[in-house]
Amino acid sequence: MNWQKQARLGIAVFVIVFVAIVVVALRQRKTTPVLEPPPKRNDPSAIVENTSSGHFEKWKDGKLVFGLKFGTQFTYEDGRNKFGGGIELTADRSGKPYKVTSREAEVVQTGEGLKTAHFIGAVKLTSEGLEVTADDATYDDSQGLLTVPGAVAFTRGRMKGTGVGATYDRGREVLWLLDQAHITVAADAKGQGALEANSGAAGMARADHYIKLLRTGHINAEGRLIDADEILILLAPATPEAGGQENDRVQGLQLRGNSRIAGGGAANGPQAMSARDIDLAYAEDGRTLQHAQLMENGVLQLPGEGKSTGQRIAGKTIDIALAPDGATITNLTATENVQLDIPSDGDVPAKRIRSATLTASGAPGAGLQNATFGGNVDYRETRAARGAVAAVDRAARSLSLIVETKPGFGALQQADFHGNVHFTDGPQVAADATRAIYHVDRDQIDMAPSDDPGPPAPRVSDGRVTVEARTIEFVLSTRKLKADTKVRSSMLPQQKPAAAPTQKPAGAAVGRGQTAPAPSGRGAAPARSGRAGATPPAPVPPIPAAAGSDQPTHLPSLLKPDQVVTVTSNRLEYDGAVGHAVYSGNSRLWQGDTTVRGDTIIVDDKTGNLEARLNVLTDMMLDEVDAETNVRKSTRTKGDSEYFLYDDAKRLATYTGKAHLVGAEGDVSADKLELYLKPDTNELDRAEGYGDNGKVIVKEGGRTATGARLTYTAATKSYLITGTPVEGVELAPNDCKQSFGAVATFQRAVGTLEMQGNGVIRTTQKTIPCPAGTR
Repeated sequence: MNWQKQARLGIAVFVIVFVAIVVVALRQRKTTPVLEPPPKRNDPSAIVENTSSGHFEKWKDGKLVFGLKFGTQFTYEDGRNKFGGGIELTADRSGKPYKVTSREAEVVQTGEGLKTAHFIGAVKLTSEGLEVTADDATYDDSQGLLTVPGAVAFTRGRMKGTGVGATYDRGREVLWLLDQAHITVAADAKGQGALEANSGAAGMARADHYIKLLRTGHINAEGRLIDADEILILLAPATPEAGGQENDRVQGLQLRGNSRIAGGGAANGPQAMSARDIDLAYAEDGRTLQHAQLMENGVLQLPGEGKSTGQRIAGKTIDIALAPDGATITNLTATENVQLDIPSDGDVPAKRIRSATLTASGAPGAGLQNATFGGNVDYRETRAARGAVAAVDRAARSLSLIVETKPGFGALQQADFHGNVHFTDGPQVAADATRAIYHVDRDQIDMAPSDDPGPPAPRVSDGRVTVEARTIEFVLSTRKLKADTKVRSSMLPQQKPAAAPTQKPAGAAVGRGQTAPAPSGRGAAPARSGRAGATPPAPVPPIPAAAGSDQPTHLPSLLKPDQVVTVTSNRLEYDGAVGHAVYSGNSRLWQGDTTVRGDTIIVDDKTGNLEARLNVLTDMMLDEVDAETNVRKSTRTKGDSEYFLYDDAKRLATYTGKAHLVGAEGDVSADKLELYLKPDTNELDRAEGYGDNGKVIVKEGGRTATGARLTYTAATKSYLITGTPVEGVELAPNDCKQSFGAVATFQRAVGTLEMQGNGVIRTTQKTIPCPAGTR
């Protein structure tokens, strides 16, 4: 029996008893009664009016199911009851008690019980640790829904909130603040965990353990600002540690639409995050971030050193795992349109890496230190010139890239490029390899063969020299290079730039916009600008040797200026800053028919000097002009010695140590031989021979002259030999002579050898037996 039925029964009993008393009194009294006027009614429309306080209760199985306390009661024909003087309604459904108090209430009942209730003035709802206060509230029992039309406030544990308009679903235990929602969470006993939130609307679902902020949610959690179109706060369920009650501990956040997080992070943790959607997961303390997932256009800002801005990572999705401290990132994965920006720090250039994917990892104590970029990697390094600090513009492309950084994803220390690697440093330097390791701290690139796709051998060009080898080490700032095993380099002199077009066409080569001859007949390749783009196909075309060089290449003038010069060796050390190259181990330099061999060959492409050491062999084409016809022709001169030096400024080629030449100047042996070339031509002017520690030997036809000093004049084709004495041997059929003197002279066109004496050495001559086979 509900409280309405009890009220009706009480009224009926009262009426029956009252009628019985009246009847008995009338029978006992014979006199006419004096009728008292009826009491004054406060509400004539009420069928029952009770101005004294009352109390109804309903019990079931020894438990209070429903209770109502009131100061006044008015009952109406339509089943309404108005209560005043302060009311208190208590109920318990399925073990979930709640209580509502107010100054007034209007209750509509049905045959089964309560239908609706309208509470007015100082309304307070208390249920499962939740307290809601308002000035006006309506309860609909069929829906189990309490509706507040105006200002509302709530408290639950450390949490408080206000808003305008609210609903409370008693069955689902969900409270909604419909407008101007404001929620705060007080700090815990340790002074931590404070939070303030604002949104257009907010919902609290006790049974489902979440709070939802709608219509532009904003959270300030101890200085960390969180914004999104919608924010879902996931709360921890009841635990024994919390006494079976919710402890307002945050387990995670789900941000949806225009999601942003900034400020308040740990000094070495994420400083800012943004994406369309973000999911956050926290540790048991409800404060320490353990995992973050950024979905659609994610951006992560990391801290920098000191006051500098740190790295910025962007990607379609970014997944972040943190160490137990909630600050150190231990794993990071990004996909699609990945971009890492590392800002400049002092003179250290800024860096940008783009790729399809990024996977980074590190130890809990150190943070991220290793990262792998995959899919069409594009690396860029820039620095503007200022004062004495030169500008930097470097770029690289590869299929993948592995980087090592300082702890916490700090300064980049090493970049390991894999697959179709193409590296440029300004318009002068270009490098291609299957694999290249860029030691950022040493400003050095190491290239070596690998199983990755790319050219058959690493290669580097600095605009003057192109080098191929099995391994290459190249220092970018000093232009110093070391190459080892199967070294092959090509030199091409700087050409005059073509007239600049009105507008530079897309893809035009930097410097000339021309195609340079490729070394060793491998075909031609256009000069490159150094800009990173799509991954080049394998094998990579040869790099032009002089594209965009700001320093002219000075080839030795005994070589042709319009043809490539190629050098092979076992090793190479090259200083690009001064244009000095040292080839060692079975070295060979050639251009057309001209060849220089030696254990070591040294080339200076700024001065044009050329040097060879140990086991030297030369094969050169020198010009010779016919005196009668004035026709110029090339003649071959072969030489060997222990040491060879060509001084381009002096136009002088010097052979030292068991020197031997065979050519237009004859067959000459000496300790030292010098060939003087005429200016601006490879025509021999004269040759000098020295026998300070031995003898100078000249063989011309059937003549042989041996002395200490030789001068050959190309214009007259004459030899002058001096010595102490000079020995001459002339071999002719049946006429072989040996002579001695101080000076011997003869011409290539004349068959006799003239011997002269001086005051010390006399001229002598004698006939000698002719060797077998003399013609």
